Formats: sequence, structure tokens, C-alpha cells
Amino acid sequence: FPGQSAGTGVAAQPAPDNGFDLLAVIQISSAEAGELHLGSESGPRFALRFSGDNHVLCAGAGEFRRTDAFSFCLRVKPTASQNRAVLLHRSRAWTDSGSRGYELLLDQGRPFFGLSHFWPGNAVAVRAKQSLPLDAWSHLAVTYDGSSRAAGLRLYLDGEALESEVVRDRLTKDIVHRAEWGDAEVGTVALALGGRFRDSGFKHGLIADVQVFDVALTAPEARTAA
Repeated sequence: FPGQSAGTGVAAQPAPDNGFDLLAVIQISSAEAGELHLGSESGPRFALRFSGDNHVLCAGAGEFRRTDAFSFCLRVKPTASQNRAVLLHRSRAWTDSGSRGYELLLDQGRPFFGLSHFWPGNAVAVRAKQSLPLDAWSHLAVTYDGSSRAAGLRLYLDGEALESEVVRDRLTKDIVHRAEWGDAEVGTVALALGGRFRDSGFKHGLIADVQVFDVALTAPEARTAA
């Protein structure tokens, strides 16, 4: 996060021309509930540190439907063992709306990436078999090819594919909120980092260098991004 100070939100900025189909990077203009962390020589220059009870909204980024291909890259540093921790998501809430949207979590320290219309009955999700190390920076890349199948989800750690297991593999309806379905707050759902209403946030964890792509990155591209 090329950042400034903590305050009220973050914004998506147009991506530089670097050879990737990079849609946006997340830059700090202010952070409503995230603490700006100045990095060291061994990690990113800027990062956001979360308390576990807060989150940061990213306006204007990450609006995708179930037939859209997309990817995220980010650096994360877990500092505490947690049963469950939200890294990023675009949804209203875990319980209130069945988590409609998409999410990247740590499940017992293992990256979990899923899309859902209504969890668990209409969703696709995969979970890595390997946990992230504590107190160390890891580069995560997650990709989705728009197929509505779990086989279209990929996880990468530091540029290498992670072995994963299928958690759900039935997605037949869209992952966005719609007025015709009786959904509340249509048009106000935003990409968020570090936490979610009525869910378990990224306690004392750090997130940096978030990138949003409107394609499914290939394995060589994920390796280069790391």
C-alpha cells in the first residue's frame, strides 16, 4: 500500500502498464479502522495492521459476477493462530446474507477461497492443505476462471501452486446482490480487507500490496507476481 495516514477508507487506483491484465491496485488514502504499519527491509514498505474487530473498505474495486474471470494478489503476515480469519471479501455479512459474493480466508491457517450465491448450498470453494507460517510475510495469489466450478479456483503461495481440497462444487446462480431477489443494500457492497460483520477478523495480522486482476492469472504469471 503506497500509503499516507490512517483515517476513512481506501481507494482503487488505475493499474500501471506492467505487462499484466491488472485492473487495479489498492492504495491507502486513509483507513477507517486499519492501522498504517511502516515496514522493514524484510517486508513491504507499507501495510495495514488489523485488530480482529475492524476492516477496511476498498471503494471501486473487485465487482465481479460468477461468469467473470478474476484474480487477487496480496502479501499477508499472520501473527496469531486463529481458527478462522477473513483476509478479503466482497459480501454483506457471513450469516445475514449467506455470504453471497466471494471471500479469501484463513481456515486453521490454511488459505480458503470461495464464491457463493448462498452458503453452503450454492457455492464453490477450495482450501489449501498447507498452512501459512506465522510471523512471516507470504505472497498469496488466488485465481478464478469464470467456470462456476471448483476446478476453476487456484491458490498460489509465493508463486508456487498450493495443493488444495474441494470444499464445495455447486454454483448455479450469481454472486452479486440484486433487487429482484429481495436483497438489501444493493449497490453498496464493497471489497473489504481484514474483517467482516459477524465474522472473525484478521487478528493482529498485516496485509499489503493488494492487486486486483480481471483475468485468471496463469501459473507463470502468478510466479512472476510474487
